[in-house]
Amino acid sequence: DSFCFIEWPDKVLNLLPKERINLKIINEKGKRVIKIIS
Repeated sequence: DSFCFIEWPDKVLNLLPKERINLKIINEKGKRVIKIIS
């Protein structure tokens, strides 16, 4: 499993293939971070 922590705007999040990527939105130091498990 690979983990990637990235800060993305909503426009980019809406383009992600959520059915193929396990996404988890977390808060890290006050920033919204996307955890991708592929």
